[in-house]
Amino acid sequence: MILITGGGGLLGSYLIEAFPGQQVVVMNRGMHDLTRKDDVKRLMECKPEVIIHAAGMTNVDECENRPLEAVAQNRDSTMNLVTQMHPGGKFVYISTDMVYPDTMGPHLEHDVGPINAYGRSKLAGERAAAVNARHLIIRTNFFGPSRVEGRRSFSDWAIESLTNGHTPLFFTDVFWSPLHMKTLSTLIRTLVDKDAVGIYNVGASGPAMSKAAFVQHLAFHKGLLEQFNKAALGPSSFKTQRPHDLSMDVTKLMKLGILTPSIVGEIAKL
Repeated sequence: MILITGGGGLLGSYLIEAFPGQQVVVMNRGMHDLTRKDDVKRLMECKPEVIIHAAGMTNVDECENRPLEAVAQNRDSTMNLVTQMHPGGKFVYISTDMVYPDTMGPHLEHDVGPINAYGRSKLAGERAAAVNARHLIIRTNFFGPSRVEGRRSFSDWAIESLTNGHTPLFFTDVFWSPLHMKTLSTLIRTLVDKDAVGIYNVGASGPAMSKAAFVQHLAFHKGLLEQFNKAALGPSSFKTQRPHDLSMDVTKLMKLGILTPSIVGEIAKL
Protein backbone atom coordinates (compact mmCIF):
# COMPACT_ATOMS: atom_id res chain seq x y z
CA MET A 1 0.00 0.00 0.00
CA ILE A 2 1.35 3.40 -1.03
CA LEU A 3 -0.06 6.62 0.42
CA ILE A 4 0.51 9.80 -1.58
CA THR A 5 -0.27 13.09 0.14
CA GLY A 6 -0.77 16.18 -1.99
CA GLY A 7 -2.43 14.12 -4.69
CA GLY A 8 -4.21 17.21 -5.95
CA GLY A 9 -1.01 19.24 -6.34
CA LEU A 10 1.06 19.85 -9.46
CA LEU A 11 3.15 16.70 -8.96
CA GLY A 12 0.38 14.50 -7.54
CA SER A 13 -1.13 12.96 -10.67
CA TYR A 14 2.32 12.29 -12.11
CA LEU A 15 3.31 10.45 -8.93
CA ILE A 16 0.17 8.32 -9.12
CA GLU A 17 0.98 7.35 -12.71
CA ALA A 18 4.50 6.34 -11.68
CA PHE A 19 3.15 3.40 -9.64
CA PRO A 20 0.99 1.41 -12.07
CA GLY A 21 -0.35 -1.85 -10.69
CA GLN A 22 0.29 -0.73 -7.12
CA GLN A 23 -2.40 -0.18 -4.52
CA VAL A 24 -2.30 3.58 -4.07
CA VAL A 25 -4.26 5.73 -1.63
CA VAL A 26 -4.33 9.42 -2.52
CA MET A 27 -4.90 12.18 0.00
CA ASN A 28 -6.08 15.46 -1.49
CA ARG A 29 -6.42 18.87 0.11
CA GLY A 30 -9.34 19.06 2.53
CA MET A 31 -9.57 15.32 3.20
CA HIS A 32 -7.43 15.41 6.35
CA ASP A 33 -5.58 18.06 8.33
CA LEU A 34 -2.09 16.61 8.64
CA THR A 35 -1.19 19.09 11.37
CA ARG A 36 -3.75 17.35 13.63
CA LYS A 37 -2.59 14.09 15.16
CA ASP A 38 -6.12 12.65 15.32
CA ASP A 39 -6.61 13.21 11.60
CA VAL A 40 -3.30 11.54 10.82
CA LYS A 41 -4.19 8.61 13.08
CA ARG A 42 -7.38 8.05 11.06
CA LEU A 43 -5.44 8.32 7.82
CA MET A 44 -2.99 5.67 8.99
CA GLU A 45 -5.84 3.14 9.19
CA CYS A 46 -5.01 2.28 5.56
CA LYS A 47 -1.66 0.92 6.89
CA PRO A 48 0.63 2.25 4.14
CA GLU A 49 3.96 0.52 3.59
CA VAL A 50 5.25 3.60 1.74
CA ILE A 51 4.27 7.23 2.27
CA ILE A 52 5.17 9.82 -0.36
CA HIS A 53 4.63 13.15 1.32
CA ALA A 54 4.13 15.75 -1.40
CA ALA A 55 1.65 17.95 0.46
CA GLY A 56 2.72 21.19 2.06
CA MET A 57 2.71 24.96 1.93
CA THR A 58 4.69 25.96 -1.16
CA ASN A 59 3.85 29.58 -1.93
CA VAL A 60 7.07 31.40 -1.03
CA ASP A 61 5.45 34.73 -0.22
CA GLU A 62 2.68 33.13 1.86
CA CYS A 63 5.28 31.24 3.87
CA GLU A 64 7.15 34.48 4.52
CA ASN A 65 3.96 36.21 5.64
CA ARG A 66 2.82 33.27 7.79
CA PRO A 67 5.98 31.51 8.98
CA LEU A 68 4.27 29.64 11.83
CA GLU A 69 1.73 28.20 9.40
CA ALA A 70 4.57 27.23 7.06
CA VAL A 71 6.26 25.32 9.89
CA ALA A 72 3.00 23.63 10.80
CA GLN A 73 2.29 22.55 7.23
CA ASN A 74 5.83 21.57 6.24
CA ARG A 75 7.38 20.31 9.49
CA ASP A 76 4.59 19.35 11.90
CA SER A 77 2.56 17.45 9.30
CA THR A 78 5.68 15.49 8.41
CA MET A 79 6.41 14.62 12.02
CA ASN A 80 2.81 13.46 12.55
CA LEU A 81 2.99 11.12 9.56
CA VAL A 82 6.42 9.76 10.48
CA THR A 83 5.57 9.05 14.13
CA GLN A 84 2.21 7.45 13.38
CA MET A 85 3.02 5.24 10.41
CA HIS A 86 3.79 1.62 11.20
CA PRO A 87 7.38 0.74 12.15
CA GLY A 88 9.50 -0.34 9.22
CA GLY A 89 7.56 1.68 6.65
CA LYS A 90 9.32 3.84 4.06
CA PHE A 91 8.87 7.61 4.16
CA VAL A 92 9.54 9.75 1.09
CA TYR A 93 9.64 13.51 1.60
CA ILE A 94 9.43 15.83 -1.39
CA SER A 95 11.64 18.77 -0.48
CA THR A 96 12.96 21.71 -2.47
CA ASP A 97 16.12 23.29 -3.85
CA MET A 98 15.30 26.37 -1.74
CA VAL A 99 16.98 24.75 1.27
CA TYR A 100 20.26 25.87 -0.33
CA PRO A 101 22.00 29.18 0.48
CA ASP A 102 22.45 32.20 -1.75
CA THR A 103 25.88 31.04 -2.88
CA MET A 104 27.25 29.69 -6.14
CA GLY A 105 26.21 26.15 -7.04
CA PRO A 106 25.95 23.43 -8.02
CA HIS A 107 25.09 22.54 -4.44
CA LEU A 108 25.90 19.24 -2.76
CA GLU A 109 23.45 17.73 -0.31
CA HIS A 110 25.27 19.08 2.77
CA ASP A 111 25.29 22.70 1.52
CA VAL A 112 22.16 23.85 3.35
CA GLY A 113 21.38 27.42 4.40
CA PRO A 114 17.90 28.61 3.41
CA ILE A 115 17.33 32.35 3.21
CA ASN A 116 13.55 32.50 3.44
CA ALA A 117 10.75 31.03 5.57
CA TYR A 118 9.72 28.53 2.91
CA GLY A 119 13.21 27.05 2.69
CA ARG A 120 13.59 26.97 6.47
CA SER A 121 10.23 25.22 6.94
CA LYS A 122 11.08 22.61 4.30
CA LEU A 123 14.47 21.97 5.88
CA ALA A 124 12.69 21.49 9.21
CA GLY A 125 10.41 19.04 7.42
CA GLU A 126 13.46 17.13 6.15
CA ARG A 127 14.73 16.76 9.69
CA ALA A 128 11.34 15.48 10.81
CA ALA A 129 11.32 12.98 7.92
CA ALA A 130 14.79 11.75 8.89
CA VAL A 131 13.37 10.38 12.15
CA ASN A 132 12.20 7.46 10.01
CA ALA A 133 15.06 5.00 9.57
CA ARG A 134 14.07 4.39 5.93
CA HIS A 135 13.62 8.04 4.97
CA LEU A 136 14.18 9.24 1.43
CA ILE A 137 14.40 13.01 1.04
CA ILE A 138 14.11 14.35 -2.51
CA ARG A 139 15.45 17.85 -3.18
CA THR A 140 14.18 19.00 -6.52
CA ASN A 141 12.45 21.52 -8.75
CA PHE A 142 10.16 20.75 -11.64
CA PHE A 143 8.06 21.97 -14.54
CA GLY A 144 5.59 20.51 -17.03
CA PRO A 145 1.93 20.74 -17.94
CA SER A 146 -0.28 21.34 -14.92
CA ARG A 147 -3.27 19.04 -14.56
CA VAL A 148 -4.70 21.11 -11.71
CA GLU A 149 -7.39 23.63 -12.52
CA GLY A 150 -6.33 27.11 -11.52
CA ARG A 151 -2.66 26.25 -10.99
CA ARG A 152 0.19 26.77 -13.44
CA SER A 153 3.73 25.52 -13.45
CA PHE A 154 6.61 27.81 -14.43
CA SER A 155 6.63 26.36 -17.95
CA ASP A 156 2.84 26.83 -18.25
CA TRP A 157 3.20 30.48 -17.28
CA ALA A 158 6.09 31.03 -19.68
CA ILE A 159 4.28 29.40 -22.62
CA GLU A 160 1.08 31.32 -21.89
CA SER A 161 2.98 34.62 -21.68
CA LEU A 162 4.86 34.05 -24.92
CA THR A 163 1.74 32.81 -26.74
CA ASN A 164 -0.26 35.88 -25.70
CA GLY A 165 2.52 38.27 -26.61
CA HIS A 166 3.15 39.28 -23.02
CA THR A 167 6.67 40.28 -22.08
CA PRO A 168 7.24 39.37 -18.42
CA LEU A 169 10.68 39.65 -16.88
CA PHE A 170 12.89 36.55 -16.78
CA PHE A 171 16.12 36.56 -14.82
CA THR A 172 19.53 36.01 -16.36
CA ASP A 173 21.23 35.28 -13.03
CA VAL A 174 18.76 32.86 -11.39
CA PHE A 175 19.90 29.31 -12.10
CA TRP A 176 18.14 25.98 -11.55
CA SER A 177 18.29 22.27 -12.45
CA PRO A 178 14.63 21.29 -12.97
CA LEU A 179 13.08 18.11 -14.33
CA HIS A 180 9.84 17.47 -16.14
CA MET A 181 7.29 16.19 -13.62
CA LYS A 182 6.92 12.90 -15.47
CA THR A 183 10.68 12.30 -15.35
CA LEU A 184 10.85 13.26 -11.68
CA SER A 185 8.03 10.91 -10.73
CA THR A 186 9.66 8.03 -12.59
CA LEU A 187 12.94 8.70 -10.78
CA ILE A 188 11.15 8.74 -7.43
CA ARG A 189 9.66 5.34 -8.28
CA THR A 190 13.15 4.06 -9.13
CA LEU A 191 14.55 5.30 -5.81
CA VAL A 192 11.68 3.72 -3.89
CA ASP A 193 12.25 0.41 -5.69
CA LYS A 194 15.94 0.59 -4.78
CA ASP A 195 14.97 1.40 -1.18
CA ALA A 196 17.38 4.32 -1.29
CA VAL A 197 17.86 6.01 2.08
CA GLY A 198 19.07 9.54 2.76
CA ILE A 199 18.99 12.90 1.00
CA TYR A 200 19.31 13.13 -2.78
CA ASN A 201 19.42 15.98 -5.25
CA VAL A 202 17.09 14.85 -8.03
CA GLY A 203 17.58 17.34 -10.83
CA ALA A 204 18.77 17.65 -14.39
CA SER A 205 22.33 16.68 -15.25
CA GLY A 206 24.88 18.89 -16.92
CA PRO A 207 25.16 22.66 -16.60
CA ALA A 208 22.41 24.54 -14.80
CA MET A 209 20.34 27.01 -16.79
CA SER A 210 19.16 30.51 -15.99
CA LYS A 211 15.41 31.16 -16.01
CA ALA A 212 15.92 33.45 -19.02
CA ALA A 213 17.86 30.79 -20.95
CA PHE A 214 15.21 28.21 -20.03
CA VAL A 215 12.50 30.39 -21.56
CA GLN A 216 14.66 31.04 -24.63
CA HIS A 217 15.01 27.28 -25.22
CA LEU A 218 11.33 26.76 -24.50
CA ALA A 219 10.30 29.46 -26.98
CA PHE A 220 12.51 27.95 -29.69
CA HIS A 221 11.14 24.46 -29.02
CA LYS A 222 7.50 25.61 -29.17
CA GLY A 223 8.00 27.99 -32.10
CA LEU A 224 6.96 30.99 -30.02
CA LEU A 225 8.08 34.59 -29.89
CA GLU A 226 11.62 34.59 -28.53
CA GLN A 227 11.67 38.27 -27.58
CA PHE A 228 11.07 38.95 -23.89
CA ASN A 229 12.48 41.03 -21.08
CA LYS A 230 15.67 39.86 -19.38
CA ALA A 231 17.36 41.30 -16.32
CA ALA A 232 19.37 40.45 -13.24
CA LEU A 233 17.59 39.63 -9.99
CA GLY A 234 17.39 42.77 -7.89
CA PRO A 235 16.54 43.31 -4.21
CA SER A 236 13.05 44.53 -5.15
CA SER A 237 12.27 41.85 -7.75
CA PHE A 238 10.20 39.79 -5.29
CA LYS A 239 8.50 40.44 -1.99
CA THR A 240 10.52 37.58 -0.49
CA GLN A 241 14.26 37.07 -0.88
CA ARG A 242 15.22 34.21 -3.18
CA PRO A 243 18.60 32.60 -3.92
CA HIS A 244 20.31 33.33 -7.22
CA ASP A 245 21.72 29.84 -7.76
CA LEU A 246 19.58 26.78 -7.04
CA SER A 247 21.56 24.42 -9.23
CA MET A 248 22.10 20.96 -7.78
CA ASP A 249 24.98 18.49 -7.98
CA VAL A 250 23.56 15.04 -8.81
CA THR A 251 26.78 13.06 -8.24
CA LYS A 252 25.29 11.20 -5.27
CA LEU A 253 22.34 10.09 -7.41
CA MET A 254 24.69 8.94 -10.17
CA LYS A 255 26.51 6.70 -7.68
CA LEU A 256 23.30 4.66 -7.49
CA GLY A 257 23.54 4.12 -11.24
CA ILE A 258 20.82 6.68 -11.96
CA LEU A 259 21.44 9.15 -14.77
CA THR A 260 19.20 12.15 -15.31
CA PRO A 261 18.52 14.03 -18.55
CA SER A 262 19.75 17.51 -19.42
CA ILE A 263 17.44 20.49 -19.07
CA VAL A 264 17.30 20.88 -22.84
CA GLY A 265 16.22 17.26 -23.12
CA GLU A 266 13.49 17.85 -20.55
CA ILE A 267 12.22 20.95 -22.36
CA ALA A 268 11.88 18.80 -25.50
CA LYS A 269 9.25 16.72 -23.64
CA LEU A 270 6.85 19.65 -23.49
